[in-house]
Amino acid sequence: MLAFEPDQLTNDPVDRMRRQAPNSGMAVALSEGAIRHSFFTSCNWLSGWGLAEPFQRSQRPTLPALCLDSTASCCSLEAQALIEVLRRSHLILYMASESTPPPDFFTNASHFTVQQLTNVTVNNTNDMIASGNTVLNNLAPYTNPDAAVDSSARWPPPQCHPGTRTTICAKLMSWLHNTAREWNFIWLWGSAGCGKSAVAQTFAEKCLELGRLGAAFFFSRPNKRNDPKQVVPSLAYQLATHCPPYKALITSRLSDDPQLLTKAIPVQFKKLIIEPFSELQQRGLVNSEKPFVIILDGLDECEGESVQCEIVKQIEEAVRLKKDLPLIWMVCSRPEAHLKHTFARIPICNPEELAIDKECRTDVERYLISGLSELQVKYDIDSSWPPVEKVNAVTESGDGHFIFAAVTLGFIGDEEYGSPVERLDTLIVFFDDVEHDGVLNPLAKLDALYMHILAEIPDKIFPTTWRILAHFIFARQIGLGSYQFLYESAQALCNFINFPPPEKAATTPLRFYHASFQDYLVDANRSGRFAVKKKRALVDITKTLFHWHEVDATHFHTQDGPWDVRNHDHAALPGLKWTSGVDVKSLSRGIAEIGTDWSWGCCEIVGPDPDLLSYVFRLDMRHLNIKLDSWCIFVNKCYKKGLLDGFCRTEPSEEFDALLLERLKMMTNQELVEPASFPLTWWEDEDHVHFREYVLMGYGFKSVIVWYTETHKEDRLDRLTCDQEPSQSQISKYQEWLREYGWYSSTD
Repeated sequence: MLAFEPDQLTNDPVDRMRRQAPNSGMAVALSEGAIRHSFFTSCNWLSGWGLAEPFQRSQRPTLPALCLDSTASCCSLEAQALIEVLRRSHLILYMASESTPPPDFFTNASHFTVQQLTNVTVNNTNDMIASGNTVLNNLAPYTNPDAAVDSSARWPPPQCHPGTRTTICAKLMSWLHNTAREWNFIWLWGSAGCGKSAVAQTFAEKCLELGRLGAAFFFSRPNKRNDPKQVVPSLAYQLATHCPPYKALITSRLSDDPQLLTKAIPVQFKKLIIEPFSELQQRGLVNSEKPFVIILDGLDECEGESVQCEIVKQIEEAVRLKKDLPLIWMVCSRPEAHLKHTFARIPICNPEELAIDKECRTDVERYLISGLSELQVKYDIDSSWPPVEKVNAVTESGDGHFIFAAVTLGFIGDEEYGSPVERLDTLIVFFDDVEHDGVLNPLAKLDALYMHILAEIPDKIFPTTWRILAHFIFARQIGLGSYQFLYESAQALCNFINFPPPEKAATTPLRFYHASFQDYLVDANRSGRFAVKKKRALVDITKTLFHWHEVDATHFHTQDGPWDVRNHDHAALPGLKWTSGVDVKSLSRGIAEIGTDWSWGCCEIVGPDPDLLSYVFRLDMRHLNIKLDSWCIFVNKCYKKGLLDGFCRTEPSEEFDALLLERLKMMTNQELVEPASFPLTWWEDEDHVHFREYVLMGYGFKSVIVWYTETHKEDRLDRLTCDQEPSQSQISKYQEWLREYGWYSSTD
């Protein structure tokens, strides 16, 4: 279980907000509900907002997926039409839902609850932790189950088409069964889209059938299976399920050192994998002639080049120093420069290139013909289709890249834009045109095809399509306020995005099929006007959070203070549109929770962007929740750039400011409250210095006065609005708090 101590806090906004837990021993509980997810990642700016700031001493609510503003323009579809649209689509992205608390909040872990941390001891008779949890329960929060070979999140996984990649598959099986093998470490490398993951998946499944798979981790940058901290725990978890003696051994190790799962990767690798298997081997509890296979696919998509190299070095050291260890390793990746440099210095690793050769081109052609034949049968097309010359044209354009063939099959099979016959003809003309323009590289052609597909999206649909992509890439997994406009917009992306049927949309995660599409979208030099730029995406995400937070606050929380823990067990938010079968109230509650909790946190991350400021300055501040640290940092950033524009002020300038100051005096029994000085330091001082300061915020009748009171014992944040005089009860409660926490004793 993850726990963060106060001295671990940093100045990095994402890391600081990630670590600020209400109690070091309390973690997020993932409950039922249609949308639960991790929201941001520390490496991609946005990671799961799973923990509360230190000012609110209560457990964090469970987290939902973000919903796009339901006021966005859209074209609604009838439910049956939606289902049919999905049925006809060949897409490569799955819709977000109840899944992933992040590493940074339990990334990609699904359907588990983390309870209060406890000290653990081992019961050697049944390998159980004294608290009642097995070692698997202790490992689970640190793992990424979506990265496993049989994960439902990866279903259907990439696999070798029957009759393809036979040479490399046979070579790998020979390596597996050869008790006199020369190599215990293989690096399978190849260019993007050549089929590495399909080979890895096929080999892993075969090893699993034979009882030889120890563990597998399938990295994916766009699908957030790229946190290096999850790799060793995930491997250990899988090894424990496949090897009972190993499970018993690491139960003891985790009992002796419960914090082992928070240690550095080299320490975990040594303590959780190498040393246990070395001990098992010495005790004769594992069969060295039939070692377990450990597969790491897509290592180049793991976050951080230095970490990628470190993982390789750890494997190399294990293989070099423990030659008879009952483990053999296969790592698959693109030949990135840093990895080539690392592997070049490892003589005990066998590099296997998944080359684009004659066999590969034949395999891709076989795969393409098979896919076209399925379309021919499905749509009852004449048996003479497709003509051989057109199949050859597509095959030659793809030049042996499976990803190219997969996308073209999706394009051809998209009947929304024409019959397969027409789409194939369109594709041939398109390839002729791009080749005439000098585009010969197959991956450059793939970029051109992505652009062509995006260009087919109607102008009225594309803004929503862009938002879907932006929120998915930069806010992890999202659930949307109107599935109707979601499916309408997503249908245009049918060649590389896949959405489940509406009835499964709340429980099936979004998933990029291949990293090449996200790579294309985030590189403006490649995607041009279709680019999904990080800053613009983050601004849109933040505005969306504020939209739902304001809706929730103005309808259901007009009596709550700026710092109150808000209960969202109220009616559904107005303005949401759901398909039948969806638990609207549960989704609504989730949206309200994340809007309340992280609007200001996103503001802090984005900073004083003009578009965001224009939106925030128009918000109704009378009922919004305030996250003190993030709010202060955001205000300070605006102040330092001279962009506050009177939004936050201490000198009365708006028509209601004088009234607000008079009402503040009512709360303090006419005691003086000092105006704050910018930049604000309210959230920084942990020594509880005795002081009280105010700021005015907002414009016109939406203005409020916010003041911060801190004693040597406690602190609090309060707010008054211009449309409601403080009640005697409010005044009495505030005065009682002052007495209880030593305000007057400090001033006497």
